[in-house]
Amino acid sequence: MYDKETHTVFAPSENLYTFEADEAIIITDTNEFFERVKLALDKRKTKIIAANHKFVDYYDDDETTKILGAFNKTADFCWQQEYRFMFIEEPFSLKPTILEIGDISDITIRVNTKDFLGDVLSVWEKYKSIFL
Repeated sequence: MYDKETHTVFAPSENLYTFEADEAIIITDTNEFFERVKLALDKRKTKIIAANHKFVDYYDDDETTKILGAFNKTADFCWQQEYRFMFIEEPFSLKPTILEIGDISDITIRVNTKDFLGDVLSVWEKYKSIFL
């Protein structure tokens, strides 16, 4: 995993090894990814009345007075380092919506999950020029 702000590489949480996926993607151009999400929202036939995206805020279970929303999860899940997109459209629905953002192969790298989790530093060495 790579932290753009501190320019450091760190090993992913051991909890990720429980995910059952053959491949993962690394988004190499987050600005372009966000732009494609925005364009996909603009193309929707329904009216978008609110939209936001950010990292999830993790809270301790004993914080019972905290008002929770779409960007909150218990600290048990902080290892996920989750980033979420949320939008509200009319007519309002709580059903999940698939947002078609199109082909993103030009701004992502597909990696074998076991290789990535097994040796993140080797994967970093292979692709770091894209991020620096």
